[in-house]
Amino acid sequence: MVMKRKIRKCPFCKSKKGFEITFWLGGIDKIQSDFNGNILNREREGTDKLDLFASCLNCKKLIEVEKLDIENL
Repeated sequence: MVMKRKIRKCPFCKSKKGFEITFWLGGIDKIQSDFNGNILNREREGTDKLDLFASCLNCKKLIEVEKLDIENL
């Protein structure tokens, strides 16, 4: 399997400003904390949905998410 290189700039306007992706968060997030603000336990149940397209911050055109490097989001 050949790994395709992720794009580093907008394929339309060539801007390197960045992109915007919409995440749809669903489910329940339960946090138990002590009175000093330390988290004792955290549980997340549900599903999150990632939009299939991102939009360029400069020209607003749509870019396929699978072509972008979103590993650290």
